[in-house]
Amino acid sequence: METAGLIIRMLGALAVILGLLICVQYALRVWTKKIHGSGKNLIEIITTKMILPKKYICIVRIGDQTLIIGASENAMALLGELEADRFKTVLEDKLTDGNSIQQL
Repeated sequence: METAGLIIRMLGALAVILGLLICVQYALRVWTKKIHGSGKNLIEIITTKMILPKKYICIVRIGDQTLIIGASENAMALLGELEADRFKTVLEDKLTDGNSIQQL
């Protein structure tokens, strides 16, 4: 009977530890959602093109704005802003020619 009591105590301790781990996992999930926001990705990198070694031109959508950004090893600069309807038309034309976004 002594062995059965030890097994029950061991299973009880294991259940308590597993319960604590599940509570910690849930708390971390809730905490990270609060820190990182609702999970809605407001920044989207549409395409990136290397123009020189370590120098890139990126088209980025932030909310409803589409921006052209120059990026190098040491700095980033706003090169311009695209009108949403104009960019959509150009993108659709390029994709219907058989190109992918990576080839833009």
